Amino acid sequence: MRNMKVFILLSILCVSATLADDATADDRNAAKQKCYQSTGLTVGDVDALKKSTLSDEKKQTVLRYMACYLQERNILKQEGTRIDTDRIRSGISPELVAQFQPLLDSCSAINGKDPADTTTKFVACATSNGVNDIHTKLNIF
Repeated sequence: MRNMKVFILLSILCVSATLADDATADDRNAAKQKCYQSTGLTVGDVDALKKSTLSDEKKQTVLRYMACYLQERNILKQEGTRIDTDRIRSGISPELVAQFQPLLDSCSAINGKDPADTTTKFVACATSNGVNDIHTKLNIF
């Protein structure tokens, strides 16, 4: 169950990345396609994730996809070693900002050694702060 929460939180982070700038849907889709290709994530993997039947190996693939997507959406800054929570905050509705404020405040100082490490640490921070499940409302994969 904890692993599923981690991936739900990753999904929420990518939703925030999707909302955090003014890029067109084509730009978002281009980022998705680039990250699918570079990580090898498949639609079947996403289906397995949603059904909580993803293998540990594929969970790492999802993590690499998320880190790639966050980089492409400019949510990871300083060469992928920091999460830009101000960018997330500026791109979501006031209601979501209020809902996620504790998470954004608590997780704003995270430093990772690379994009995957930063994404992993952000997810661990988010897990410890609790976040509502909104990933089913938006298509992030």
